[in-house]
Amino acid sequence: MKVQISVLVASAMLIASFQNCSRVSFEAIPVESASVSSLANTGYEEFKSEKLSSTKDYALDMVWVVDNSGSMTAEANHVRNNVENFIKSLSVKSDFKFMLISKQGSIGLATQIPAALVSDRVLQVNTLIGSTNGPDILLNTLRAKSSFFRPDSKKLIVFVTDDNSTLSSGDFTANLFKVSTFNAENTSVFSFIGLGPQISPCQAKTGQVYQDLAATLQGKTYNICEADWTQHFADLQQSAILTISIQRIFQLSQASVLSIDAVTVNNLKLKESEYTISADRRSISLANDVVLIENSTIGVSYSF
Repeated sequence: MKVQISVLVASAMLIASFQNCSRVSFEAIPVESASVSSLANTGYEEFKSEKLSSTKDYALDMVWVVDNSGSMTAEANHVRNNVENFIKSLSVKSDFKFMLISKQGSIGLATQIPAALVSDRVLQVNTLIGSTNGPDILLNTLRAKSSFFRPDSKKLIVFVTDDNSTLSSGDFTANLFKVSTFNAENTSVFSFIGLGPQISPCQAKTGQVYQDLAATLQGKTYNICEADWTQHFADLQQSAILTISIQRIFQLSQASVLSIDAVTVNNLKLKESEYTISADRRSISLANDVVLIENSTIGVSYSF
């Protein structure tokens, strides 16, 4: 009889312990034989690139950062000689806003926007830019004037310097994307820089940080030591218009993508450097130098 009572008491205690859920914890037991790859499904989606009806309807915001250090006299003159026509041309072809960060002036190391062009859409921040601190000053300026840039715009940053940055490309982008409206999908970096002593004999240092930024943020670099920048400005203008004239961002229908396995344009596989994936893995953005025309076929293979 005592044994039966003991069994009943023990059973009651065991039942009570399960009923008191706040005191019970469970440890997940991993299934060693399973892996993410073996459990994942694969998907494929296909898109047609569309030519936008009018670039004038699409927002393009551009900011230039021009080095004012002692070796930049010729380069400042190149900017002064080209910036007016550059602004006028892009203003006609797009919904355009322009900011210039540089020491203001019409001679020597300074440069400026012609007074007739200055407005609420075209402005200059009169700041002395050193040979290596352009990216730092840009970040500080963007924080102070973030409202100048529109949330729905394509953003192009242009650096002009014959030196290298003390801020790494990784640190720059990490801080840039903390500024509202800037992200990896809508921002490109172009630079007029030294490309090495053999290619750019006038350089102070090779602009390695700016080359890295161009590679990771869908941009280009131009040889700062060229005697005539006319073609550079023309190419930059064309690249700017291409970023808004042909659809380059494609939204996936699958909500739980684990990885992007391949991206193709007209059945040609792109390099990983030629596209970026949004943070939520729901959209693909093709780099500016990927050639697209109207009705190009874009294929995206992924795991989910």
